[in-house]
Amino acid sequence: MTQLLGTIPYTHWAYFTDEAAAKACGAELSERFDCLIDVELGERVDDKPYLLLAARPVGIGELPERHDEVQIVVQKHGGSYDFGESGWLPAGWRQA
Repeated sequence: MTQLLGTIPYTHWAYFTDEAAAKACGAELSERFDCLIDVELGERVDDKPYLLLAARPVGIGELPERHDEVQIVVQKHGGSYDFGESGWLPAGWRQA
C-alpha cells in the first residue's frame, strides 16, 4: 500500500525537560530509524523547554505505525511526543 501512496518527508516533534534526555532520545532515534536530529532550547511546553525534531521519509500509509514507534522511544527518555508534520527540519538543523 505504501508504494501506491508514496513517501513524504516527515518531522516528528517531542519536548523534554533537559537537554541530555533530548539528545539521548535523538541518538536512539537516529540509530534505530535513521532520522536527522535537531535539539533546540525554545518556548516551554508543559514545562519542557527542549524541542527535539526528528526527520525521516515516511510512507503515507504507515504514519500511525511511525508515530507509535517514535512515541515509545520519546516516552522512554521522559519526553512528551507531539506527533509532527510533513516536511523536513527547518534550515540550519544540526546533529544532536
